[in-house]
Amino acid sequence: MTATPTTPPAEGCIDTQVLGHVLLIGINRPAKRNGWTPPMFKQLAEAYTRLDDDPELRVGVLHAFGDHFTAGLDLPAVTEYMKRGEKAIPAGLVEPHDFGLPDYRRRTKPMVVAVKGICFTVGIELMLGADIVVAADNCRFSQMEVQRGIMATGGATLRMAERAGVGNAMLHLLTADEFDSAEAYRLNFVQKVVPTGQELDAALAIAQRIAAQAPLAVVATRLNVIKAVEQGRWPPCRNSSRRRSACRTARTPPRACAPSSNAGRRGSRAAELFHQEQRRCLVSPPFSLLFSLLFSLARRSPRIHPARREHHFRTDAHACSAARPCRHLGRGHGLDEGLPAPARQAHHLRQPAGGVFPRTRWSFSHVRETVPTAKYGAVPARPARCIRRRHPFDIEAVTFKPLGSDQTLNFAQMIANTYTDGILVMHRGKVVYEKYFGALSPERPHIAMSVTKSFVGTLAAILADEGKLDPAAPVTKYIPELKDSAYGDATCARRKASTAKASPTRRSTPRCWRGSFAAPATSRWPTLLSEKIWRRIGAEQDAYFMVDRIGTESGGGGLNTVLRDLARFGETMRNGGRASSGQQAIPKAVVEDIQRGGDPAKFVKAGYPLLKGWSYRDMWWVSHNPHGAYMARGIHGQSIYVDPKAEMVIVRLCGAPGGGQRRERSLTLPAFQAMAEALMRP
Repeated sequence: MTATPTTPPAEGCIDTQVLGHVLLIGINRPAKRNGWTPPMFKQLAEAYTRLDDDPELRVGVLHAFGDHFTAGLDLPAVTEYMKRGEKAIPAGLVEPHDFGLPDYRRRTKPMVVAVKGICFTVGIELMLGADIVVAADNCRFSQMEVQRGIMATGGATLRMAERAGVGNAMLHLLTADEFDSAEAYRLNFVQKVVPTGQELDAALAIAQRIAAQAPLAVVATRLNVIKAVEQGRWPPCRNSSRRRSACRTARTPPRACAPSSNAGRRGSRAAELFHQEQRRCLVSPPFSLLFSLLFSLARRSPRIHPARREHHFRTDAHACSAARPCRHLGRGHGLDEGLPAPARQAHHLRQPAGGVFPRTRWSFSHVRETVPTAKYGAVPARPARCIRRRHPFDIEAVTFKPLGSDQTLNFAQMIANTYTDGILVMHRGKVVYEKYFGALSPERPHIAMSVTKSFVGTLAAILADEGKLDPAAPVTKYIPELKDSAYGDATCARRKASTAKASPTRRSTPRCWRGSFAAPATSRWPTLLSEKIWRRIGAEQDAYFMVDRIGTESGGGGLNTVLRDLARFGETMRNGGRASSGQQAIPKAVVEDIQRGGDPAKFVKAGYPLLKGWSYRDMWWVSHNPHGAYMARGIHGQSIYVDPKAEMVIVRLCGAPGGGQRRERSLTLPAFQAMAEALMRP
């Protein structure tokens, strides 16, 4: 085919064209042999971001207009940007070189590149950062930075060695020589060589073949390949009958076939994606100390010997024996073996099986079936009703622009692109939108991740309001063992505001911490949560928590609950702590203190570039925007968003890949703000 270019400005541009499920991306500056300028890089990033954000697009094809792919950077134009310290690509967009740099997103959908004629420097780096390359037989390749007294910084030094070996990479990087399509094919830089003029048709044919496959399977397969290349793979199981058996049967705990300790330095991170939230809460000074304070304040229940602890708590899989797992995601991973879960599996799993996308779409709403849990939060005799009303406009049609992008999306596209499992919008106390996807349903609990922290922070604030926790007191008043630690001079108030100066890199475990976290028989903080929040807000279902081998509840991310109960909590906070029943469930002073937030100047040091002007208070994220919005947030996209001015609460439960933090913020925050503005219109 022949793509039709637009008339480019002097600095060049990037043209896009949609062909079915394929996005054609054209480099358009043929008068300068497609030399790259900063505006072109910005437009390319926007095109890559459009590919990732549009659910109708499945594959991208990068090509060039004119006789050549690119002669490289337009150095005078790029140098001016560098002198001013400016970045060509705004934060929050997909970075075309696919480095995984901070502040930028990584591409999740396949990219096919068609190259022809001259393909120098950045052209090689762009094609090596893609997935499949089709080259015309007239190509001339060269990585000539050393001739110009600079170094290749777009990935050539990494990916050329990765594809062709160190020696071959050195040959072409250090000599700056030219090589042709046949040599590029031999070195595995390109995957197909075709006659000149046929490269775009060949690339498009490959893209259309990919687009015809199952989209989620394509994304997951590509992600697995990238992880294997960048992080290594799990080595074969050790030569033992136990491990061979473990890899053959799904009934054996997945831990049995985990990689050996020798492989830890280069093994896959798939097994730890889910638990990174829990690990962070254990080593993060702000949360872990507050959690210990709650332990010390709630030591009232009788001690139970650890050896008998399994009789004190139960795996809640026994309580949902009628549940039907989502077979297409659970099969073969120990997730579909029926209920109740085998006792040996229940007591040995350290994280939900299937903690890597796309299995998270099933496992995050089936935690009870894969790990030990304990039930708390007894519901009142008459739960608060969820009143519904139809809003006069189409909620899904509300439009917004993602952070750092000029593209316009709607609310439905945000839901699809953030892998939402369930979402609920309340306005003036009534449900105006509620939808569930995948394995989640209204009656099924879903893990809330770090949204749990906001419950813990609110509970601590309630205890302080009741006089049971003195914010001005040193933490050593409640945990004397911390006297000689990095927290010895911290006050409870500084801990609640997360501003104490203890270094988060100090990961050693003092004896007092072991005592606090390993003595669940003395702790009742989830019981306090049940008494002081859960029953008062009129929850419709019991909550439950992930627990360890001896029953310790995970307060950093272990709460599991239904979507509507999270909405009831958010609505109670929006109403100044007053539940729908009229009861003052949470002291008004506590809610007002949370809404005031912390110090935005100190929050800047935390390194959240997409949350400019925000602060952190009592484990809540406070925006300080004109609406006074604040939210509870958790990894993989969990959130409670409260907008007092718009009288709106939005709750989301998700199973986004790899944590989804930066991508999730760039889409959901402007979407929530746009929804608030829409609901406020008469």
